[in-house]
Amino acid sequence: MRVIKKIIRREEKNIPIGPASSRGNKTILRGLYYVSPWIRDLQACKRLCDHFCEIAGEPLVPHPSFCNSPQVNLSIEGSKGPVDHWHYDSIAYTGVVLLNDVEVMEGGKLEIMHADKNYGLDLLAQGKEYKAEAVGYEHPGRMILAQGSEILHHVTRVENNVERISLVFGYAPANCFQPPKTILKTHQRIDRLHKMANYEFFREKSWQGLNCLQHYVNTVPYTSNGEFLGEKLRVVAQELKRAADILQDKEDDTILVFDETKNGIETEYDTLADTHIRSQNGHSQNGHSQNGH
Repeated sequence: MRVIKKIIRREEKNIPIGPASSRGNKTILRGLYYVSPWIRDLQACKRLCDHFCEIAGEPLVPHPSFCNSPQVNLSIEGSKGPVDHWHYDSIAYTGVVLLNDVEVMEGGKLEIMHADKNYGLDLLAQGKEYKAEAVGYEHPGRMILAQGSEILHHVTRVENNVERISLVFGYAPANCFQPPKTILKTHQRIDRLHKMANYEFFREKSWQGLNCLQHYVNTVPYTSNGEFLGEKLRVVAQELKRAADILQDKEDDTILVFDETKNGIETEYDTLADTHIRSQNGHSQNGHSQNGH
């Protein structure tokens, strides 16, 4: 906990000036995997991954979008909206650890909707009633691991003068035949500094296709059935074509979020931070100077 917070404060200078949030009232610190060997070892830790796998019930690997693995979210002090709007995640699994003092924080609650993610968005858009559950972290250092790509959730507004700091681990199924969950458009929208989104997505899809084809080479027995063999290759080819179309803007994989300030469905969700303006004297709204001291 102490080391992580020290690294965060050191690297805060890399948060771009201007809107840097994909949703809601928070700033985001990305790329720690690349700049911190300590963070990189934490994300790649086999004991930690094995623990996540046991909870998830399937083999997992650190998500190959390393700019987001892990990512740090910092709430914006004095904001009038939620820390994060109703959404579902753009990677398969997320493990969220709160680093700030939970007991003195008012608000900043993680709420999970008890409904299918698409149906839940419809309920919100139509102003209908829904059931949601607030999930408590209990104390700093506790983690909530979720299949965030399938769960509609949000984080409520922080009501008092406390900075909500969350460290978000990203994991993906190790099974290369699992349905794709990575949303490139989300990563492109928040990738204003490192410009790694396209390359990391390219490497992820190349890795996936490579492992699918390697599995065929190692496991498919001899057969002269061209229909059967062709279909095996077509599955991989179709997914690679889909990825290529997304990279070349021939297909748009943008996901929807519910803007709680406008009470409507939104796709341009990188404009939703209502107070993220840094003063000209080099200090951010959460009280930390951009040089990290």
